[in-house]
Amino acid sequence: MKIKDYKTVILEKNEEGIGTLTLNRPEVFNAISEELTSEVLDALRIVNADADIKVLIITGAGKGFQAGADISPSSPPSTAWRSAGASSWPWPARSASPWKAPSWACPK
Repeated sequence: MKIKDYKTVILEKNEEGIGTLTLNRPEVFNAISEELTSEVLDALRIVNADADIKVLIITGAGKGFQAGADISPSSPPSTAWRSAGASSWPWPARSASPWKAPSWACPK
């Protein structure tokens, strides 16, 4: 069952409590863009708040999981991870990154 409509990700859950977050930009091997980053962050907040989701599988559409940053001229550098800051995360940030992004560590 689809949870919310996004442009660059697909967020679903099933009756067994398994959530799936699919990066959905296969034409660019799911390269990270500003929009993809924002949608992933929103989806992770939804998953964190949904008591029915016990585990989250993160995958990529197409031939590859994820190719890195989208460096095409039409895609500006992503700042969503940096601008989010530790105080806006719905769970404690655990990362060696200077951006204070979590290491995919939801409390579930």
